[in-house]
Amino acid sequence: MNYLPFDLFAGHRAAAGYPVRAECHLGQVPATGQPEPVSAFDVSDAAVQTALAAVQRGRTEAADLQALGERLAAAILPGAIRDLLLQARGAAAAQPGGGLRLRLRLAPAELNALPWELLWLPGEAAPLCVSTETVLARFLSLPVPVRALEAPRPLRILGVAPRAPGIDLEGHKAALNAAVAAASQRASAEGGPPVVLEWLEGIVTRERVRGALNAAETHIVHFIGHGSLSEGQPRLHLNDEQGDDFPASAATVAGFFRNRESARLVVLNACQGAAGDSAEALLGLAPQIAAQGVPAVVAMQWDIYDWAAQKLTTVFYQSLCSGPEAGEVETALTRARAVLFDDAPDSRAFATPVLLLRAEGERLWAAGVAAAPEKEPEAGKAGAATARAQTQTGSGNIQLGDHAHVAGDVFTGGKRVVNTGGGAYYAGPIDVGGSFVGGNQTISQHAGGDIVGRDKLTTTAGADALQTQALIEQFRQIQRQIDARPPDPNVDPAELKDLVRRIETEAHKSEQANPVPLERWLGNLGDLAADIFVATTSTLTNPGFGLAQVVQRVAAKVKQAREKRGGQG
Repeated sequence: MNYLPFDLFAGHRAAAGYPVRAECHLGQVPATGQPEPVSAFDVSDAAVQTALAAVQRGRTEAADLQALGERLAAAILPGAIRDLLLQARGAAAAQPGGGLRLRLRLAPAELNALPWELLWLPGEAAPLCVSTETVLARFLSLPVPVRALEAPRPLRILGVAPRAPGIDLEGHKAALNAAVAAASQRASAEGGPPVVLEWLEGIVTRERVRGALNAAETHIVHFIGHGSLSEGQPRLHLNDEQGDDFPASAATVAGFFRNRESARLVVLNACQGAAGDSAEALLGLAPQIAAQGVPAVVAMQWDIYDWAAQKLTTVFYQSLCSGPEAGEVETALTRARAVLFDDAPDSRAFATPVLLLRAEGERLWAAGVAAAPEKEPEAGKAGAATARAQTQTGSGNIQLGDHAHVAGDVFTGGKRVVNTGGGAYYAGPIDVGGSFVGGNQTISQHAGGDIVGRDKLTTTAGADALQTQALIEQFRQIQRQIDARPPDPNVDPAELKDLVRRIETEAHKSEQANPVPLERWLGNLGDLAADIFVATTSTLTNPGFGLAQVVQRVAAKVKQAREKRGGQG
């Protein structure tokens, strides 16, 4: 994309309000020598605080999000500034691949705390942040120089996933793995190097983070886990040597990125299930990480449901890591926001990710930069193919790169499981807990592990693809059923939708579903709406959807308990 900068400035509040100004290629407001316009926006206004509280709790509908977004737009885009924005957007869009880079440069802390990602111009069908015509970021002006943007290829991503209760780590890992695999395939088809993803998981201590960053140049760090606030100070939750929770201070976390010249982007993901202040804490860490010279940091201003976080990851990294827009973090995040907005317009998910940017250019790395040479294999190993170093993860799996050779048994704790990058050879028995298929066959199985033949082999644990699609459509019908319910002053439709989404997300986890929250959510659903409860439990207990037994048992148990109490809901 060919973006033209549009900078919005807001100074500290004076008697008349916040002074605001704008600059772009077409000019500036105010013009030279003219007094700055003033925004009379009052953060403490009761109506504003009520709207912010509703968004914070996730109790909103599309109309609520639009109303707050329009109020924020009126505050930061008064009069002539809005006119200049519209004029500049039209001029930029007239150019091939053109758009505006809307950069918010807000000095007051109380303004930075507001959800500017909701900005919505009156009369428009969607918020600004979901269109590539107006990509949006918060720009940080810090007295620390930002590093050069050229990053060598292959692009290297480090996924950091410490032990953390209440988070679907496997689901988040699968989303990032799939996105990187798709980006690598596309890059290879275009004649470029693949994207390299490595995981730091299991017991993740401060020492292991530093060691992983020391071991190789890392361009992107993607953290999945919790944050918290202690006496107002943000902390990132890692593990101690025994695997217990260890809240690392902001100074420690920022120090991870000191003197890391290769780091271009850090993503901090506070997911559903995190503590109430987790997102706030991770967002508070973001500026301190950026202060170490990192050009871009993405953090969540609210916790984000697993389904939304995983969809965000998939779209974001596929756009960021390959194709003509590779390295354009604003474009990639805008495309991800657009998908979330289209799929769930009543949800705050599209406005949840916040981009803190320090880079003046459009890309986080330049295309076509030569890759760093791979290390030569050790002497004395004649005939050994060049391979990526093997990485043993905290979950017991061993992952091997291209053309690796493993002799003897491979045992990784519980099951012998080997994930290969292609062209791997094995000697010795490998227990996969199921059938072994060679040749060019592709099979699906319901139990056991992955099996590697000559071609790709697909395994599924639970429902097959048709059952999964049918289940998704069934839950969509339940959501539509909620929309069609007559108004009830005692029932919040957004709360019903939220409960159903949580239940659906847990049901998709198959045998890994947690029965404790699932039973609680179903009970709450029954208390709120008998018709939605019946539709949901009937879905979960229907054998045609191929759901895991743990899900079916919980649904049957809650349904039976309510029937015994004399109610069908």
